[in-house]
Amino acid sequence: MALPLIKPKESEESHLALLSKIHVSKNWKLPPRLPHRAAQRRKRVHRLHEDYETEENDEELQKKKRQNRDAQRAYRERKNNKLQVLEETIESLSKVVKNYETKLNRLQNELQAKESENHALKQKLETLTLKQASVPAQDPILQNLIENFKPMKAIPIKYNTAIKRHQHSTELPSSVKCGFCNDNTTCVCKELETDHRKSDDGVATEQKDMSMPHAECNNKDNPNGLCSNCTNIDKSCIDIRSIIH
Repeated sequence: MALPLIKPKESEESHLALLSKIHVSKNWKLPPRLPHRAAQRRKRVHRLHEDYETEENDEELQKKKRQNRDAQRAYRERKNNKLQVLEETIESLSKVVKNYETKLNRLQNELQAKESENHALKQKLETLTLKQASVPAQDPILQNLIENFKPMKAIPIKYNTAIKRHQHSTELPSSVKCGFCNDNTTCVCKELETDHRKSDDGVATEQKDMSMPHAECNNKDNPNGLCSNCTNIDKSCIDIRSIIH
């Protein structure tokens, strides 16, 4: 059995020297190292992240657009409703204005009519005032008595009692004198006494005439010569002609 030949271990220096002596038959060109691959990878990751954020932003943008559309639609509806309410208010106010204009015209016509009537009444009052000024004024007391006059019922007259009372009231004692005259002198008191006697004689004559009953008296046997009808002014038996004459 043959033993393998053991050679001593070559050193690294000898190995490197050997490599430097190796010659290749073809010139190989190694591709340059790309130092920006990591950057591209980062950019790609960043782009993906941006795309994801863009999608989220698109959703938010769409949501905002929907909200804006809804808000604009609600605003248009509110605007239309408000315009409709304003149009109805304007229409109602126009009707009220027309009613007030009609009422104003009617009141103006009535005012003109009243003014013309007032003017006519003033003219009539002036004419009546002038007429009354030309007529002599009447006593207000007399006018009041005439307006408020009320006829009274007839009252029966008792002639004998009234005449006796008149005689008694007008009779003066014969002994009354002024104190400055006597039987032989002429004085005023004597003349008054003479006139008083004449008036008493006239009253007595009138009493006699009035006490004479009429021919149609129903109670001639009465001591006074009067019946029940004599004291009634409507059914008197006394001859009025004898009283007048």
